[in-house]
Amino acid sequence: MIKLTIDKLLKRTEPDCSECCVYVFRDMEAVFYVGSATRILSRVLTHLGRGPWSWGGQSAMARLLIANAPASRDWQVEFLTMADCVPYVKRYFPAVKQYSIALAEKAMIRHYRPCLNDVDNPAFTIVKG
Repeated sequence: MIKLTIDKLLKRTEPDCSECCVYVFRDMEAVFYVGSATRILSRVLTHLGRGPWSWGGQSAMARLLIANAPASRDWQVEFLTMADCVPYVKRYFPAVKQYSIALAEKAMIRHYRPCLNDVDNPAFTIVKG
């Protein structure tokens, strides 16, 4: 697992995420969003307003970051490998024997119950303002 603050990512710190497949936006115990991508750093940077996957709008995560700036610069992004996710896949999907990035993301969503993930998240956490 690799952990970086939003501030470090905005200052162009680029970790070696070649083995990572799932990312988690959080502020200490509060988990806001879980996502996955094969080009994970590019995808995370898109949430920060950078990167090649910009589709003209802002993601819910981007809007949350902007609404909570400058404090959100201290929030963290965790980059997880499949090995980091396997214990959670086994816990939430015990019958599955072949793991995928999509399944790893679903397991992490079920575990963390992030407030911005509404798919595969029947008990998402509500953030109080």
